[in-house]
Amino acid sequence: METESTQTRRPRIFYGWWIVLATFLVIVWGWGTFFYGFCVLFNPIRKEFGWSATTTALAFSLRSVEAGIAAPFVGILVDRLGPRRLMAFGVTVVGLGFLLMSQMQSLFQFYAVFFIISFGFSFATVGGIAVVNWFVKKRTFALAIQVSAVLPAGFIPPVIS
Repeated sequence: METESTQTRRPRIFYGWWIVLATFLVIVWGWGTFFYGFCVLFNPIRKEFGWSATTTALAFSLRSVEAGIAAPFVGILVDRLGPRRLMAFGVTVVGLGFLLMSQMQSLFQFYAVFFIISFGFSFATVGGIAVVNWFVKKRTFALAIQVSAVLPAGFIPPVIS
């Protein structure tokens, strides 16, 4: 016999969907600020410091080099420590990097801060592993939702500018 409390109980949302939401938001924030957002800030940074386009763009190239070098190490660490710890560490490092960017005064500092932010993003973007770990039946759908976060991230640069 069912009691009134069991009849009115709402179905709980599968916890994996909360993981999808959290990683979705990290991707929106990351792509919107670091990848798309720096395109908006490229010319203002050049003008502020008097750097050439080549000198400034080198930071973007170094970002890709760092990500390629860090990837195998991040993979090993995510297997040992799990994506939650790595994402928390990465988001913290990225936040620190953005704070440091507000204090930079030289080209070397710009490169160093860009490296710090890129290093943090190498760890902050392992959310796909968390999604894969939580889903079996709807894994492809959950990953598609998570990866689609790069689309709304495109709305952040106008806010930055």
